[in-house]
Formats: sequence, structure tokens, C-alpha cells
Amino acid sequence: MTDIEKKEPEGEVLPRPQLGSALKLVLISLWCGSQLMDSFVNTALFPAISQMQSELNMESQDTVWILAAYTAPFAAFLLISGRIADVYQASEFSGK
Repeated sequence: MTDIEKKEPEGEVLPRPQLGSALKLVLISLWCGSQLMDSFVNTALFPAISQMQSELNMESQDTVWILAAYTAPFAAFLLISGRIADVYQASEFSGK
């Protein structure tokens, strides 16, 4: 039986991977930077919608798609962030 074929006994909890200090700092920096950029883009979009509407000859109801296109990546990122938060608890980042 190879390592791939071996199965863990039911009920056994595998240890979480330990993160180094540098990796913790990189992960937190990437997460904070991504959140900042995403919030900035969504906020900067609102004043630009009226100009985009006039330049692209769009009707008011068509601009909803622009908002949806910018909001969908934010929602996807929230799902990924939630999963990361489930895997790596806050205590691992704070050093407690």
C-alpha cells in the first residue's frame, strides 16, 4: 500500500501546520492590502458611474451590471478569507 492509499483512522485529528513569523506577516499584509484595494475600487466606482453611463451610451438599468461586476470579486474574496480564518485561527497570528 502506498502513502497515497493510506487513510487516516476515523476520528483522528491531524495537526495544523505551524506558520513562521515571516509567513504570518506576509499573509496579513496581503490580506490587508487586498481588502484596501478592493474597498478603494468599489468606493471609487460610484462617482465614475454617471460618466461611464454617458460615454458608453448606457441606460440607468444597465449600470447595475457594472456594480455587480465590481462587487462579485469582493464577495468571492470574503469567502476565501473566511476559509483562511477557519484554518488559521487568530491565536496563531497573535502569538498566544
